[in-house]
Amino acid sequence: MFPSDSEILAVVGENIRLARLGRRLTAEQVAKMSEISRSTLRQVEKGAANVSMGKYCKVLVILGLQNDLLKIGAEDFEGRKSKEWGLKIKKRARQGKITGQAYSDQNNKKDCGSFLKLQGEL
Repeated sequence: MFPSDSEILAVVGENIRLARLGRRLTAEQVAKMSEISRSTLRQVEKGAANVSMGKYCKVLVILGLQNDLLKIGAEDFEGRKSKEWGLKIKKRARQGKITGQAYSDQNNKKDCGSFLKLQGEL
């Protein structure tokens, strides 16, 4: 049987925590460098599903693990077949104005993407 979403996220969070500890960084140091609160970092290290991907990305960049994000879907052979066969993937219509938390999440994703582009990895 497949692991649940919460089990997967718990493992991801634990791996992030172990990476931080292995680098001898305190939670306060990583939170400050990632520009997130310590409580958000605590949630990341627990694998909380309610934390944005942008926040996870910021922490991974600080820990030097941003390349791990690039591995997601890298070996998606089924997705590549769709592209090779010329199947068109429909794009979703653009939603209305972004506000509040969604705006913050979008900015976090842009920040991480910009960093990866600067590193020549995206």
